[in-house]
Amino acid sequence: MHALPFGLAAELDDGVVALDGATGEEIWHFRRPETTVVSASATPDGDLFALAFQQAAEGAEGAEQDVGEGDEPGTWGVVVLDAATGEIANEYEIEQEQPPRLDRQPVVGPPGSDFDAPATGVHHLTDDARLVHAVGPARVEARALDDGGMLWSNTEAFEGPVQSDADGFRHLGQVLVAGDTVLVSQFYATHEDPRFHHYDLTAIDSASGDVRWRKSWELGDIRGQDDPTFSAPSPEGGVAVWLPGEDPGVLLDLRTGEELTTDLWADGQVVGVLADGYVTADGSSHVYRDRSGDASQELQVPTGEDGRTLAASIATSEAVVGLYAASGTGDAGAAQSEEAVVRVFSWDEGSETTSIPLNVVLQPRAGELATRVSERVAEQPRFLRSVPGAIVILDQGRGAVDEPVPRRIIGLT
Repeated sequence: MHALPFGLAAELDDGVVALDGATGEEIWHFRRPETTVVSASATPDGDLFALAFQQAAEGAEGAEQDVGEGDEPGTWGVVVLDAATGEIANEYEIEQEQPPRLDRQPVVGPPGSDFDAPATGVHHLTDDARLVHAVGPARVEARALDDGGMLWSNTEAFEGPVQSDADGFRHLGQVLVAGDTVLVSQFYATHEDPRFHHYDLTAIDSASGDVRWRKSWELGDIRGQDDPTFSAPSPEGGVAVWLPGEDPGVLLDLRTGEELTTDLWADGQVVGVLADGYVTADGSSHVYRDRSGDASQELQVPTGEDGRTLAASIATSEAVVGLYAASGTGDAGAAQSEEAVVRVFSWDEGSETTSIPLNVVLQPRAGELATRVSERVAEQPRFLRSVPGAIVILDQGRGAVDEPVPRRIIGLT
């Protein structure tokens, strides 16, 4: 699910459908039979929407070859759409891209998480380019959405003592775009001291490719712990950085890199990073904190009731919205039949203000349950999102042309 200025775009197996957030009315759709969407994203300004398609296997009618022979890569088709109308703005082919960071231990998030979306295809877009990780030397490149040409290439973000396997090991980490800022990271240790790990996070101007700021942390011996991870849910909020070790995280100003809050996860799970602060959850207690970490408001949000569990939640400046779904299977192994419910807990009221039955049974996969699935998560779940005009619940399946499967989308205004 992707936010657009008027609502949202929901991916299908072979395309995308755009809906008005306030009414649910279809604005446009784009589908390409006998293909599969491998990545899709909207530009930060909301003007364009891009999809990368994997072509059907050779032999299908009207199909192109998907996998090259020998060492030759296959191709992806890239289609760039006008986000307002769904009309094709540009279309071309690119070679299939393999993320170099996956040659090492990757940063892995829950299924559907933006954390582990690699810099390939059109997963990460600026207003006029798609971002690609490359090596030899390590760099991030911006390739124009109109013709695929190179706009800029940045190697400065990946400078350091480890430049090859001869020097040590290095993970080219996450890439995220927040407004006009590109965030990239690397995680490394040298052969001289392989137990001592370092982490660099760099902010790059999305138009010029110039470095705005760079932060480095010496993490020490963190073998057996999760990789460092960061999240920047919106241009108005800060950058939440989770660091393994004794000090588990910081909140940085997106524009300057200034450290706003230390020990970010000290008071519980970070479930929202907002323009004026952030929200933590510790069990049922949800606390709204300012950028210095001081508590201003608290809500009690039950983690489960009446055969339902808190499957996902999002925090906004007005409320915490919880999606309560079937909690699992009964004693006989049969799936629970409780219909899902959305419950809204208002900061101003200090309590629950609305409970909305969805008239459907939702049972998210275990790995997709809640913001509690990992301490590192500080983003909205992909199947529960706040978009212009609505809070939207999206089921996990994706419809296809050859085997029509309805994709259920529920919007709450």
